[in-house]
Amino acid sequence: MGISRLFLSPRRCIICLTLAGIIGLIFLASKESQYLGDEWTFELEPVLNTSKTSQTIEEIRHRRSRTNIRYDADLPINLSQTYNITRIIYNRVGKCGSRSLQYVTDILARWNNFNHIKSLEYDKKYLTEDEQRHLVDAIESQPIPFIYNRHVNFIDFDYFHREMPAYINLVRDPLQRVISFYYFKRYGDIMEKREITPGHANDTFDECVLGGKKECSVDGSNRMVPYFCGHSEECRKPTRWALETAIRNIIDNYVFVGTLEDYDTSLYVLEYLMPQFFSGASDAYKLIIDRGDRKSVV
Repeated sequence: MGISRLFLSPRRCIICLTLAGIIGLIFLASKESQYLGDEWTFELEPVLNTSKTSQTIEEIRHRRSRTNIRYDADLPINLSQTYNITRIIYNRVGKCGSRSLQYVTDILARWNNFNHIKSLEYDKKYLTEDEQRHLVDAIESQPIPFIYNRHVNFIDFDYFHREMPAYINLVRDPLQRVISFYYFKRYGDIMEKREITPGHANDTFDECVLGGKKECSVDGSNRMVPYFCGHSEECRKPTRWALETAIRNIIDNYVFVGTLEDYDTSLYVLEYLMPQFFSGASDAYKLIIDRGDRKSVV
């Protein structure tokens, strides 16, 4: 982080990291497709028979080439707008440093006087339309300023005629994330034995892959793109439409998407973008690391 402070002004750092995040998502998705195999075809598969979805696909077909994904990210960022944000949703991608950022946010909520709302629902990422509406209403009822924290796919508040909050998230190398999740299910503090192949709880990830087990196959994978795509059935499929929808949602609705591999810089950019929430984020993280016990500083 010291090198970034020395060679990059804060504004240049934000521009570079934002561009890197957009390019990085495309790169990570391509790496994810290599790991998942030939099922990632980048074809525009038939989607739900709704006028809104069909119109979206037609717009994408006419707007973008099938072999060249390019977007305008509206840079540089208008900091006068980010400084006035009072509602943030962190729809945290699992195994991407989300728990560390949650601990940091716990501390910052006290230091910067905002509400940190942590959902107790950990497994339900895909929601029906009624469930989305219910969650939107619940979030809308919270006193501002707040950060709402949950493992859940992107929700389009505009669809429910509500003001869109600011979204943030973190991502990481997709293969490393799958490996991390594999061992978390076996040795993490919330062990999910029901998803472990019976009789293979002690297998290494390599043994799982070589043995062709479902939990480390294409069918058993847990991809990142759906977190940014949404709740459509098509978002669960490894298609180009899902990828382009995810990228468009990031550009239109996310203030920030950082990377676990550059976590310190991600925290620094959050501090600069939204100091009303994240002022002191780097110091809070150092406290957690130095003391080794997040409860002692929360």
